[in-house]
Amino acid sequence: KAQLGAPYWSVPWKDVFDQKLKVFIDISADHGGEVASFKMLFIFLSLVDFIKRYGAAHAGDRSNPISIIIDEIAVMIGGKDSPMAEDLDAFINTYSRNYNIHFATSFQEPYQIEDRKVLDTLLSLGTKYVARMTDPASSRLIADRLISYDPHMIKETTYHRVGGARGGWDEPRHTYFTKQEQIELGRQRFDQLQSLEFLVSRTYSEGAPPLPLEQISLRSFHVRPPDRHSVLEVKRQLMLRDGRKVREVLADMATPDGEPRDLASRRDPDLGADMLETDF
Repeated sequence: KAQLGAPYWSVPWKDVFDQKLKVFIDISADHGGEVASFKMLFIFLSLVDFIKRYGAAHAGDRSNPISIIIDEIAVMIGGKDSPMAEDLDAFINTYSRNYNIHFATSFQEPYQIEDRKVLDTLLSLGTKYVARMTDPASSRLIADRLISYDPHMIKETTYHRVGGARGGWDEPRHTYFTKQEQIELGRQRFDQLQSLEFLVSRTYSEGAPPLPLEQISLRSFHVRPPDRHSVLEVKRQLMLRDGRKVREVLADMATPDGEPRDLASRRDPDLGADMLETDF
């Protein structure tokens, strides 16, 4: 109730943009499911709604890019016929370009994204890091997307004697890999990746074809899981510094006139008097 029922939005997006702040939203305690999906969707659509208004008011300004990172986006998207399909496509393919948004997200395997339009939208992003997949159908789909078909790729060459016994020569005859065979070869490239190894598809400029796949490894970075106790302490300190107690929010919601004591200072000045920042 305190998170989603308050008459004002807890994250002041205008301050975030104007002051170039970083915002970390942690819903890991919800352990997935519909509650986590709803919260991610609620937060994302609120942010997108503000970006539309903020970007329209700062048209042409490319000096202040916005970075949005969503981990495990499949939780937010939901199943087939996702209500997010149209909004996410417009956000990635229209607003991100017009309003200088740098968007990064992750998911485990393509089969997690049940809505095909959403999957197509995510695969339209410019740079993609692909690790080993457990589902052959997933790796075939990605291989078909990221590895171009080469009609001249030779599978086997045989030689046939032509020209008779005198002055004859051996003529090469090539057998070429079919498209499906090349997809299977590409799938094997993904299957052979080890832990912390990725095949990377990069696009160096908007509208340009992707560069050939290159393999990278994170082993040299000595990637280790973060210390759990340190993470919990950081979360606690951030909550003490920036958090607002649930009982205070509920107290605001319980005032006789329904108008929180500090609503005037939190409300976005660009919004109308009868609108909430959560309207979208």
